[in-house]
Amino acid sequence: HLAFLDQSASHRWGYLPQRTSRYTLGGAQFYAGETFASDATLGRDPWEIAERTEALLARSLAYARKLGLAVGIGFEPYQIPDEIWRALPPEVKPEQLPGRQTRGARFDIESVTAKKMLETRLAQLLEAYPEVDHVWLWEDEGANWESRRTGIPISATPFQTAYDFLRRHAPAKRLVVAGWGGVARHFADLDKRLPKDVVFSCLSDSLGWDPIHEVFGKLEGRQRWPIPWLEDDPGMWLAQFHVNRFHKDLNLAAGYGCQGMIGIHWRHRIVDPTAGFQARFSWDQTLTPEAYYRAYARTQAAPDRAGKLAATLEDADRNRKLLSTFTGETDKDGHSVTRAFSGDYNEAFTIWSNYQPDPRVAATQRETLDVLRGIARGAKTAFEKERLAYLAGHVEFMVPYTEAWTLAHGLHQVLARAGKLKKDGQAGQAREMVKNDGVPLWLKLAPQVRAAMLAFQQIVATRNDLGTLASMHNKFVRIALVRLRLSLQEWLGELPPETEKLLEEVTGPDASTPVRLFLPTRPTLLGKDERVRILIVAPGGGTVGAVTLHTRLRGAGKWTESPASLLGRRTYQTVLGPLDGAELAEYYVSADIGGAKLTAPLDAPVNTYGLT
Repeated sequence: HLAFLDQSASHRWGYLPQRTSRYTLGGAQFYAGETFASDATLGRDPWEIAERTEALLARSLAYARKLGLAVGIGFEPYQIPDEIWRALPPEVKPEQLPGRQTRGARFDIESVTAKKMLETRLAQLLEAYPEVDHVWLWEDEGANWESRRTGIPISATPFQTAYDFLRRHAPAKRLVVAGWGGVARHFADLDKRLPKDVVFSCLSDSLGWDPIHEVFGKLEGRQRWPIPWLEDDPGMWLAQFHVNRFHKDLNLAAGYGCQGMIGIHWRHRIVDPTAGFQARFSWDQTLTPEAYYRAYARTQAAPDRAGKLAATLEDADRNRKLLSTFTGETDKDGHSVTRAFSGDYNEAFTIWSNYQPDPRVAATQRETLDVLRGIARGAKTAFEKERLAYLAGHVEFMVPYTEAWTLAHGLHQVLARAGKLKKDGQAGQAREMVKNDGVPLWLKLAPQVRAAMLAFQQIVATRNDLGTLASMHNKFVRIALVRLRLSLQEWLGELPPETEKLLEEVTGPDASTPVRLFLPTRPTLLGKDERVRILIVAPGGGTVGAVTLHTRLRGAGKWTESPASLLGRRTYQTVLGPLDGAELAEYYVSADIGGAKLTAPLDAPVNTYGLT
């Protein structure tokens, strides 16, 4: 089937296949091979990739269960892969459903074939993942948006079929009916038709910007778990401070009598502020966003800077001082008005959209950055500097990115006007417009792209950040520095020398960027006799010498050293564990780079990574 775990070479979600070695501005240094991906995606054919993916997920679920977590897997009963759809008998493919562009189910959901397919999928799920606690059936995303426009009904048949199947074959498993925010419009009706031990759950609508749906308060006698968004889905490259919004959602969920909350996110460290608030508030409902930001800031900065950091983050969050998807307005139906500026689920840097950043937000964003820069400059230790730089660096990216969007949007409008002139028979005037108005905009745009990318590359610290960086190179850099130049070239025949000279300047690596050392993933738990591969990345200038892993059991006086081997470019790998003999251990890595000794974490061995 045309379905797989995505990677940097996928031709989906706005990506174009591109070798990581083609990343400019020094970006190629962050990747060991030509494709950034899970190892599970690297198979010979679709079946091997499916097997590797299934095995990876099974191991993940088993690991989660070992940690005491409940786990669930879901799929969309109304949608099936194209290859299966094509194989269906014509009796279950109504004429009005001729392919992917459909409203509702792609096939007759009440048919015998639909029932057999659903039961087959459920059986495969239970066989592949016996650890699963909850089986989720999702209204698909397309149906969600369509139902907002048309109010199409949703059939209870697949949910009842799944419920009956689980009762016969896996009575300990719990069925969850779920979906994007629109499925909540069907909950009142489904509540009358489905058994009370089926859980109702869904995301918040408008990509998380709408509040939790009031229907959750009308589902007496049923478990219900709303799923607000910890981060801004169409703003995946941006800083994520949404504690105030989450505080409102948590209070709504409690007021509606919900038994639980699930926070949805795709990234790690930059989402910590909001995810941490959800975790703490779940046990202490007196916690306010202000108090939480003070507690969070104390984990990032020394006491004499923590107070100012907390006030700055809380102010930026509450008063929406940073670029985000929500405009602050609602439409006639009461839904939040959203404008995507860097959605990673599709093409990003969509400067052809009929909007641009609010100048007021651009100004408050710069003000916030100035304050964060000042706080970061005051850091006394390398450890504190790194933590503050990570927070400030996201805004450091956003300021020139916002300016780049504004400039590129203006350039797009110039090109659009030129196209209209050409259509009206004034090609010469159109060409002069592109030369006189368009080229100067691109010359201003290119340095902003460089500033944004270098700012982010200086703070990349997690595997999620590496994915974000790949996305930025594949979409933002490609559109701004390559695709827009192709448009100029189409009008001018040959690009002006100043654009090509500037392109060479802005795409080169930054010689002044200090070399760094970081572990994209830092394990914190190992079972008896377990071991895990860890990767070590050393971007920047200078020749990399010995890279070493240092480990020490609790109570031991000496460190055990293990050499790391080169995986590719400037990425090294080694094995952590087994570490039997103590409940706690600590570790760090060191490297000789360009004659200097670097460690991760910074200030090691004073600061180290902990492992239980």
